[in-house]
Amino acid sequence: MKVIKIDSLKKEVSVIEIDGSLESIYKELNCTMIEAPIVLDNEDTLYVDAEGLFVSEAKGGFMFSIYHSPYMGNGLIIGSNDEGENIDVQSTLEDIKNKVTFLPSETCEYILKRFQA
Repeated sequence: MKVIKIDSLKKEVSVIEIDGSLESIYKELNCTMIEAPIVLDNEDTLYVDAEGLFVSEAKGGFMFSIYHSPYMGNGLIIGSNDEGENIDVQSTLEDIKNKVTFLPSETCEYILKRFQA
């Protein structure tokens, strides 16, 4: 299945293929628990590490469009159908690139310290 990966360490947004299993999502996000904080108008969903703000060191981070919450670690944009099943992403790579702002490492470290205080 075609998804869009937001790679916070490389500061890249790219189209990748995954098999759609929960394990493949965990692998790309480098985590063991996910959350879906944003659903776009076309039903594409942003998945992130649910424990991203609880890590001991910053793995990079990003902001997404007009949403004011920072996300630590990587993100995946995955499409979904009317039954809620994962499908190929509907958004274009360019559209997602325009919505992502990568955070400097100093900002990520500051956010983690403030969140965990």
